[in-house]
Amino acid sequence: MVPHDAIRLTSVSELTTPLRQLACTDALAESAVWRAWSDASAIWFVTGTISLELSRERGRPVLQMRVYNREGVLEEEFTCMHTTANVWQRINVH
Repeated sequence: MVPHDAIRLTSVSELTTPLRQLACTDALAESAVWRAWSDASAIWFVTGTISLELSRERGRPVLQMRVYNREGVLEEEFTCMHTTANVWQRINVH
């Protein structure tokens, strides 16, 4: 999803104004973490929230992931489960 040479952004001050607003919302601060990367003018802002219900159901950690562009527009939403091989894998949730 993110180019190998993208630079990791670690401070809110490195984000665009719309992404700063997302990073500082109360809901995000309480229940999710964010990571961001930049490559030229592109920014990938990704949030992850643990799903306790799905984690209990599957017996493994499950994350709800959201990917935003530099303007703070949601571009993709998906669910990942931590596997026995110690990697995160996308899963279908119905």
